[in-house]
Amino acid sequence: MLWGDFEAAASTDALGDSVDYTRVLAIVQQTASSREYNLVETLAYKIVRSILQQFPVSRVCIKFRKRPSILAAEIDFVEIEVEES
Repeated sequence: MLWGDFEAAASTDALGDSVDYTRVLAIVQQTASSREYNLVETLAYKIVRSILQQFPVSRVCIKFRKRPSILAAEIDFVEIEVEES
């Protein structure tokens, strides 16, 4: 989830006045594939901080779900949520 002033984008209906979500997805993919992470929390914070640095947004929140095979019989997934501004 991204927070920012999107009034201009809503008024003009122009991509240049908004966030290019294709670029956001590219940052997520690039960050995730750049190295191996031991903790999903580390990856989440790196993604959030990259988005804050590269886009005109005031706050970012991401949620990750992970299906840990070691706990598959007990739970479907674990989930974390990271929010930063």
